[in-house]
Amino acid sequence: MDIKLKDGDFDRDERGLPVSITGNEELLQRCLIRLSVPRGRFILNGDLGSEIKSLLKAKPAELDARAYQLVAGALEPVKEVRVESVETRRDMAGHLDITVYLGLRGTRETLNITV
Repeated sequence: MDIKLKDGDFDRDERGLPVSITGNEELLQRCLIRLSVPRGRFILNGDLGSEIKSLLKAKPAELDARAYQLVAGALEPVKEVRVESVETRRDMAGHLDITVYLGLRGTRETLNITV
């Protein structure tokens, strides 16, 4: 069980109490944290995080393959999750939209990240 995060803080119910999450929702949140935090920036666990921001410098021809490598590496410690595929799209402002398709306890889930 974990506390649901929303907009960089704990999500709260109508009484102002933190909202608990479990199951696939908890695993997806754990994956999103691992992908969003730059590797080495979390002082209590230097291995936590990813290097997906480095994709901003990748050549278009190698972008999806490199994105898959970085996502799979960041999520490797989450044993209940299997990275099925990763798609990237660069917007007009130069941001990179990353869609991650995950196999998770018999379901297919999607995470979206923008860098």
